[in-house]
Amino acid sequence: MEGSSSGNLFSRRTWTQAWPRISSVVNRQGHDGKQGTKGPIGLTTIAQPNGNPLVDLIFIHGLNGGSFSSWTHNGDPTLFWPGVWLPRDEEFRDVRIHTFGYNSSWSHPSVLDIEDFAMALLGAISDCPHILGRDNEQKPPPLIFVGHSMGGLVIKRACALARSIDAFRNIEKRIISIFFLATPHHGADIARILTRLHGITGTGPLPFVEELRKNSATIQSINAGFLPLCGQFQLFSFFETRPMISGIWGSLIVEKECAIMGCQNERRIYLDANHRTVAKFSSKADSAYLTIRNALVAVIYLLRNNPSQFRQLLTEDKNQALDSFLQVSEAPVDILDYHSKFRAEGTCEWFFQSQLFTQWRTEPETKIFYMSGDPGYGKSVITSYIISQMQRNEVNLLARDCCYFFFRYNDKRSGTVESFLRSVIWQMSSLHKPIHTSAMEIVRNFQSPNLPSNIHAIFEQVFINGILKIKLRKLQFWIIDAIDECSCPQDLFNFLSIIQKSWPVYLFISSRPYGDVSRALQTYVTDITYFSMENAKTNISRDIDLVVSSL
Repeated sequence: MEGSSSGNLFSRRTWTQAWPRISSVVNRQGHDGKQGTKGPIGLTTIAQPNGNPLVDLIFIHGLNGGSFSSWTHNGDPTLFWPGVWLPRDEEFRDVRIHTFGYNSSWSHPSVLDIEDFAMALLGAISDCPHILGRDNEQKPPPLIFVGHSMGGLVIKRACALARSIDAFRNIEKRIISIFFLATPHHGADIARILTRLHGITGTGPLPFVEELRKNSATIQSINAGFLPLCGQFQLFSFFETRPMISGIWGSLIVEKECAIMGCQNERRIYLDANHRTVAKFSSKADSAYLTIRNALVAVIYLLRNNPSQFRQLLTEDKNQALDSFLQVSEAPVDILDYHSKFRAEGTCEWFFQSQLFTQWRTEPETKIFYMSGDPGYGKSVITSYIISQMQRNEVNLLARDCCYFFFRYNDKRSGTVESFLRSVIWQMSSLHKPIHTSAMEIVRNFQSPNLPSNIHAIFEQVFINGILKIKLRKLQFWIIDAIDECSCPQDLFNFLSIIQKSWPVYLFISSRPYGDVSRALQTYVTDITYFSMENAKTNISRDIDLVVSSL
C-alpha cells in the first residue's frame, strides 16, 4: 500500500545514487524564484524497479515549468512526488518513472513552439536505452504519459507526429494512457495577457505562448491531429476548480470547458486545486494527489492483472491489418494542417456563426450544405476552420461525429473517389467500434491483403455488403472540400446518396461553381442549402484585413 517502505519495491541504491546526480543537473539549469530549481532538460529516469518494468510512466511539465519544480511543492525535494512518493508506493513496484524537461520559460526570448517540444520528447524517448527495451527486456513495456498544462498539448502533438513519422511509430503503438492535468485543450486566456506583457517588457512574442491562445490555429491543428487517435488510449482530463491569486491573474488559468476534450472515452475529473497545485502537493493526504494517484493505480492494476481488456479498440495487430488493407493510416491531417496555418485569429468565425450555417449544423433540414465560390475566396481555409469547430462543438456538445476530406486535382492520394472512400472507411472505423469490427471481418474474409482499386468493387464489398448494415443513431457530419477537383463528381454523389439512405449523414461541401458539380447534384436539387461566397464579400474583405494585419 501507499507509504510502504518494503525493501523489495525498488532498488534503494538506484534512487539514492540517482538523486545527487539529478540534483547536480537541476542546479545547473537555473531557478524559478520561490519554487527553487526547475530541473534537468530532456528525459531523466528517476526510478528503476527491480526486474523488468510493467510500464514506463513519463511526466511532462507545462508553461514556465520544470522537470523537478512542476512536481515539487515549495521546491522541497522530499515532496517531489514522482521521484520520492511513487517509487515507495507498493502499487508502483514495477513501474519505471521518468520526467521530461524542456525550456518553456516565458521570461526569455525563444524561437521554439509546441511542435519543437513534441519532437524533442519523441527523440528523447527514441534515444533512451531503458524505454527502448535494451535492458534485457523481452518486449518494451507500454507508455503512460502525465502532462501538466501545456505539457498535455506537447503529448497530443507528439502522438500525432509519432503516427506520421516512421522512426517514431513504435512509440505511438506503445502509448496506452494519457493523464492531462489542467491542459488547455482549447487554449487559455492567460496567453493573451502574457503576449501583452512580453510586448511591454520587450521580450518579444514567444511562439509557444502565442499558440496557447484560445482556438488558435495550432490548438485546432493539435486537436484535429489527435482526435483520430484518441480512441486507442485511456484518457483522463483533470480540471482545476480554485483560482490562482497573483498580481496579474485572479481566476482560473484553464477553465473547465477548455480543460476537457469531449472524447467519448475521456474521463473528466475535477480537482480541489488551482493551476499549480493540480501537479504539486504538500502531503500524501492532499485530495488532488490521492485522486491522481488512485487513477494511475487503476490503470496500472488493469494492465498488470487483465491486459486483454485494456485497449478499447481491437488489438494493435488488427488495427495495422485494417490500415494495410485500406492503405490509409490516418485522416488527411496534413492537408487540414496546411490550410489551418493560413487562418488568422478572428477570421472565418462569421461563417461558422452565421444564422444559415448555425441552423443547418444544429438542426439540419437538408442533406447538403453547399458553399460555392470562385478561386481566391478562401473556401479551403473556411472548410478547415469548420472541421476543427465541428470536431470540437458537435462531437463534444451535441454528440455528433465529423469526418472530412480534401479533394486535390490529379493527386492519386486525394483526387479520386477511391481515395475518398478509403479515407471515410478508416475514419468511420475509428469513430465507431461496430463499424471497425465489421471492417475487420471484411479484412479477415477478403482473399487479398489489400482493398481493390475499382471504386464500384470497394463500394459493394465494403459498404453495401459490410459497414452500411451497421445502424447509426447519431448524426454524422462529413465535411468535403473542393468537390470540383474530384476525378468524377457524379460517381461520388451516387455513392453518397446510397450512404445517406442507410446512415444519418449530412454533407458540407465546398466547390467552385462549375457545371459538372451542378449536374452531379441534380438528385439533391430540393435537399440542398446553398451559400454563395459572392454574397459575403464584406466578411471576406474583413478577413483579408485581419490576415494582413497579422503578418
